[in-house]
Amino acid sequence: MERLSVKSMTETNSGKVITIISGDLAALTRPLVFIPMVIAAPFVNLTAYAVLWKTSGIEFAFYTFCWWIFLLIGQHFTTEKQKTFKAKESGYNDERQKLVADMVTGAKTIKAYAWENHYIKKITSARKGQVRYVFAQMMIEAIGLAFFSNGGLIVLNNIFLMQWARGELLDPGVSMSLMAMIFYVFFGINMCVFMGLTVY
Repeated sequence: MERLSVKSMTETNSGKVITIISGDLAALTRPLVFIPMVIAAPFVNLTAYAVLWKTSGIEFAFYTFCWWIFLLIGQHFTTEKQKTFKAKESGYNDERQKLVADMVTGAKTIKAYAWENHYIKKITSARKGQVRYVFAQMMIEAIGLAFFSNGGLIVLNNIFLMQWARGELLDPGVSMSLMAMIFYVFFGINMCVFMGLTVY
């Protein structure tokens, strides 16, 4: 049976333990919901490219593939930014939780030395820092998800415009195949994969 060293107990404050128990466990279990999508994604992608090649031509399959690569790069960038902000937000949250725990356990000592205002100011400052990074996370997530989830619609419009510019008559059957493969299946599956691989 392993025991915690004195060094590890002093380096890990009570606020960090509270944060791990309350929030981080949920963030770790979140990607498990999307495991089936992660497994299915490569097969769905290959099927989508094959159908696009067969129904519309290799140039549109290649165009969709390029857009997919572009979105993957964008997803990676937003994920890294979110992780950076999350790490900073967690630091402020750990400090705030520690201060609150100290106030609860040491209420008599704090009252005896009139340290209430000192603790309140430190807690308020930590909370403001935490909220600032939470807001930054939510803004990046909102903008990123809005762009990524509509990537299929952007690709569809561009393909239809390219066909129209070449004077091609849009066949209803082919157009429905494009809509199903690109918008509903292809980018939908990859969006779920992105959400599953994103651990905040």
